[in-house]
Amino acid sequence: MVPGDVLEAEDAAPMTVAVADVRRTASWRDGVAVFVDTRLADAVAEMNRYTSNPIVIADPSVGEYHVSGVFKTGDPDRFAESVARVFPLSTDHTASGAVMLRRRAP
Repeated sequence: MVPGDVLEAEDAAPMTVAVADVRRTASWRDGVAVFVDTRLADAVAEMNRYTSNPIVIADPSVGEYHVSGVFKTGDPDRFAESVARVFPLSTDHTASGAVMLRRRAP
């Protein structure tokens, strides 16, 4: 590895070295999270780093959807609502304040 490289490691996949997207990596400093063809489960995990009211994916298969976009950190409701508009999902809140993402009933 050389300066500017990142090591990418995912479950059950070989590790790879890639050139870092510095703007994307440092976007949290500007209060945003940038996702490019990111698994929804990974995007939710990233968004949950910035809130005390986490997003919960009710159905694990929903986590396999892929999202792209720029989202304000610390606003899980808006993120969940945006994702629910694009995919066949709905949102609701638990008594503890968590935002639930679940498949929309047919």
